[in-house]
Amino acid sequence: MPTYKQPQKVPVIPGSGGGGYPQTEIGVKGVYIKGKMQPDAPKKQYMDMRGYGAATKGRKFLKD
Repeated sequence: MPTYKQPQKVPVIPGSGGGGYPQTEIGVKGVYIKGKMQPDAPKKQYMDMRGYGAATKGRKFLKD
């Protein structure tokens, strides 16, 4: 039976966007202050285009 290497814990850099998850700053309007987005910054508004059918890419666009 082969022995497998155990996974190592990945360090999380403080202030990297929501505890290591950069998805929290995707689609946010505003400017970065001290390397991060302000928590009360508004989100961008996206809409689906009409008649996209079975398309999986390129169907969203910015509303404003």
